[in-house]
Amino acid sequence: MIESFVAATTNLESPEIFRRWAAIGSIAATLEQKVWLQTSSALYPNLYVFLVAHPGVGKTRTVRAVKRYFTELPEPHIAPTSVTASSLVDALVKAKRTLIRIPEGPLEYNSLLIAADELTAFMHKYDDEMIGVLSAFYDNDIYGQHRRGNEIRISIKSPQVNILSGNRVTSSSSYQKMHGSKDSLRVLYWFSQTSARSVMTSQTTIPPSTET
Repeated sequence: MIESFVAATTNLESPEIFRRWAAIGSIAATLEQKVWLQTSSALYPNLYVFLVAHPGVGKTRTVRAVKRYFTELPEPHIAPTSVTASSLVDALVKAKRTLIRIPEGPLEYNSLLIAADELTAFMHKYDDEMIGVLSAFYDNDIYGQHRRGNEIRISIKSPQVNILSGNRVTSSSSYQKMHGSKDSLRVLYWFSQTSARSVMTSQTTIPPSTET
């Protein structure tokens, strides 16, 4: 499946490592909590993947290709492009799955994919609350939130979020945004300086003239 996605997206002119990890991330988002590895507790295949590169390398094309494939699934759950911590929680509340299992009984969980062309579109500045929420969702532990004012009480028994995001190489990189405080997230960063077009061009350059 991974190799099929990599082969089907060769025309994107983006680095193979981007397309390969985008495929791995999309598989994790598709599996949700339908499969798990049993350790001391269930370990689900959720990933936070960031494609880091200069403009024009192909990270946006890669993320959009994943979104096109993902939206072909029955009832895909994709987060809005720009959210606050509270609106992300609201989106995850709506992204509920109930799978019938016999004889164990129904399996219920909430799973959401964040697919952002650029991290700055999803989170334009460092936000302690957002980082705390994403960190909590990564571990798939029960999540509760009590909002004063409207007396809203939220409880998610088994939350899950997958992230696939592009990010430009700037002073406000994804690393700084995700690791700017005591909270740290387990994320995968993949960096490429050249696009597939640059690689092909460099391989077909004409040797310099040997005339004297």
